[in-house]
Parts: sequence; structure tokens; C-alpha cells
Amino acid sequence: MYRYIFILLILTACHPDKDKQVDSNELNFNTSDASELFFKNVRKSDYELEERQQAGLELYSKMGLKMANDMEPVIVLNWRSDLAYFYFNTNDSIETEMVFSIDSDRLVFEPGNHRNHAELARKLYNAVLSKQTILLNNQGFFESAEQANEFRRMFFDYLRLVDIR
Repeated sequence: MYRYIFILLILTACHPDKDKQVDSNELNFNTSDASELFFKNVRKSDYELEERQQAGLELYSKMGLKMANDMEPVIVLNWRSDLAYFYFNTNDSIETEMVFSIDSDRLVFEPGNHRNHAELARKLYNAVLSKQTILLNNQGFFESAEQANEFRRMFFDYLRLVDIR
């Protein structure tokens, strides 16, 4: 009996909280050696890798994961500085300001710096967890529930990479 309780405690202690919302003051961009090793050894196989050796960057994206307006989420690992960013590649012809609607809240996204990208991703992640409706220019942002789940998994990987989860 005690053995089963012990096993249950171990399993629940090792399971990260995947349904917990992320607060804006939790966002950071610092990685640790342990989080980078976990990402590269366990999660890297789910991503396509683009290396930019001279810049010291590794860009991780999921094949075929493009949302409305061809926005493609990318995890950028700056291994020289032990930093990681969550970034949205966008079509160059898209205007610099995009208007999102999450349920009844209006959100203006200006893709100027990495903090804006991370904050948008955080809000989208929280909205996906809450099963809220996400629109971009009054059209659905995700094509399907599977696509929203893939985004959720990708952002969760980023949260692990920067030691938030």
C-alpha cells in the first residue's frame, strides 16, 4: 500500500503543471544548462532546426505550424548568451501592427522586440488553456484545435527552456 502511495507521489512531483496560466511578470529569457540539455536531448526531435553559427543562434520551428497571416512561431536559442526567445516570423508584406481579439479583449501586437513577441505568445497560450476564442482581424487565428494544441505544446517547451515550468 505504501509503495503505491510513494509511486503516486513521485509521479505527481515529476509532472510539470501544463495547465497553469503564465503571468506576465514570470516571463524571462534566461536559460540554464539543465534546461538547454533537456530541450536538446528530449524535445529537439519535434522541431526543424535552422542554425546561424556566426550569430550564435539556433532557430526551432514546427513543420507546417503557421497560423493566420502566415505567422510562424519560432523558438530562438542564443547559446552564446544563454538566452531564449519566442518569436513570430511574419510575412514581410504584413503591416507592422496586428489587432487580435481574445474573447472580448482587444490586443494590439507590434512586432518590434522580443518582449512583445513573448507577451503575445503568453496571452495566446493562456487563451488556448482557457479555451477562449482567438481572432486576428476578425478571422480565426488557429485553423483547428490540433493547431492550437501544437502551439500550446511549443510554448510549453519554451517555458521549460527558460525555467518557468
